Amino acid sequence: MHSRNARLRAKSVLLISGLDDPGYAWKELGPVLVKNGFSVFVFVYPNDQSIEASTSGRSFSGLLPRIDTLIMVGTPHQGSQLSRFRIFLEIRDQVYQRRHANATWLHGFLDGTGSAGIQLLPGSSFLRGLNQRRLPSQVSSWMIAGRLLSFSGGLSDVLGDGLVSMDSGLARGLAQGAESAAMEVSGSHMGMLTKSLKNGSRLPSAIPLILEILSRE
Repeated sequence: MHSRNARLRAKSVLLISGLDDPGYAWKELGPVLVKNGFSVFVFVYPNDQSIEASTSGRSFSGLLPRIDTLIMVGTPHQGSQLSRFRIFLEIRDQVYQRRHANATWLHGFLDGTGSAGIQLLPGSSFLRGLNQRRLPSQVSSWMIAGRLLSFSGGLSDVLGDGLVSMDSGLARGLAQGAESAAMEVSGSHMGMLTKSLKNGSRLPSAIPLILEILSRE
């Protein structure tokens, strides 16, 4: 039984979405992971409340010591100025919930008051404290940042994936003592993980890289 549980854990992937994302980001990645033999779990949480409140539950905190690979895609380690305009993400979230999860408009009040958006502003006390912590040395950690424009430097670095700048997306210190790297792919914040007219039938740019990383473990 112990060996079976160990094998299951090694092939399990926990997907955690970002601010005001109802899980739309995983509609391409989830099925691809399942097709490649992974057990996929999605962490659903009130993504408008404070980040501490979302991650303080016993069930979630109990998972942390068991994680051996952390892949961060489009993560705003130094924040994003566009979190000031999270109201537009909130509207998208509520429309999606109404159409696909049969949620009522009351859901907009139950998922938090926007505290997470404030915490994701550049220079926030939350981000300063978070970035002072080092990732566990046994965790293999990977950062994937998207680049919207086809050239590097200047405006392209500032624009990043359209929501998160390159500096913010690649700023977090990587764990020491485990296989880790910071990489960039072509695509927008959502386009890295979801199909678009530009990509056609091709997989979004971050998905093959995620599969490659997971196959190393």
